[in-house]
Amino acid sequence: MSRYTDLIVGSVFAVIALIYFGMSFNIQEAGVTQMGPAFVPRVIAGMTFLLSIILIANSVGALKHAEIQPAGAEDRANEEKPHYVPVVLTAVLLLAYVMLLEPMGFIASTIVYLFLQFNISAPKTRKGLKHQGYFLAGAVVATVAINTLFVTGFNVMLPQGIWE
Repeated sequence: MSRYTDLIVGSVFAVIALIYFGMSFNIQEAGVTQMGPAFVPRVIAGMTFLLSIILIANSVGALKHAEIQPAGAEDRANEEKPHYVPVVLTAVLLLAYVMLLEPMGFIASTIVYLFLQFNISAPKTRKGLKHQGYFLAGAVVATVAINTLFVTGFNVMLPQGIWE
């Protein structure tokens, strides 16, 4: 079963993306702008479908490669065990981010969230003081870019929080 996990997940998400794309046509258009309220759901559905197809293709390639070279007992012993701590920390961090978005505002909460997420996702060799500076700079640049895109490009007001 574990050999087919990526194939199954990719297939399920491809079907979900197709259903989501089809459902986006039920969104009523306002007619005010060229990019109506159905634009973002269609983009998300398209990207999800594309990533699902890539996952399926990689899985099929890995399965073909595994059939050519069956795994030996020593290969199975060297397989990495899953690391659940970063997954749980990410889920907790996302929940905190959503809860603090309104009171803190988009800019402050997103900088904090991205900085902490970069630290959770980084390997142990990349957690020094130099990398902390990179993480902070990346969080600030990404937050400012996203804020600028939404406020000026899409004309969407994001939560101001403490800067109101």
